[in-house]
Amino acid sequence: MTKKVIILVVCRGNIIRSPFAEAVINREFVKRGLMNNFRVISRGTQGTTVDPIPVKFPNITFYEKVYGFSKPTFDKFKIDITRHVSKRVDRKVAEEASIILAIDVINKIALLKLFPDLKKKIFKLSELINKNEDFIDPETVNGVEKYSYILSSMNNAIVEGFPKLLRLANINVKT
Repeated sequence: MTKKVIILVVCRGNIIRSPFAEAVINREFVKRGLMNNFRVISRGTQGTTVDPIPVKFPNITFYEKVYGFSKPTFDKFKIDITRHVSKRVDRKVAEEASIILAIDVINKIALLKLFPDLKKKIFKLSELINKNEDFIDPETVNGVEKYSYILSSMNNAIVEGFPKLLRLANINVKT
């Protein structure tokens, strides 16, 4: 049995953005018949030494406002993250990953502080489309339209940047 390539997606709380990106990437692998070769997981930097206050609740459904604003976009993309439980990133999962995608610069910096020896496999999600943009934390904005913009932009970056994701993941496979 071949060992799966692990793709790790990281945001702050592992409540909205990284689980959404995990689901979108998984959907793209399924579309291409590649699920047997890859494993996608998501984690957060919150609760680590660089952001020590832990997540208050482990699941998006506990955050009524946030869930209400994001649910229409989840429904639009047929993504359900209501069973997802937030987990913080740790060295074991970071080392096992072939590529680590930070949702924004704050999380990329946090990952580089946590794992400076892994810097060659840490990228911002927007780098998949050769841009240097952040997908801001939806918790800092209000309204369905703003949440939709952030999550739709993430979806589009993943779909458009999927060929590059495959190249980066394969380049970083440990032999």
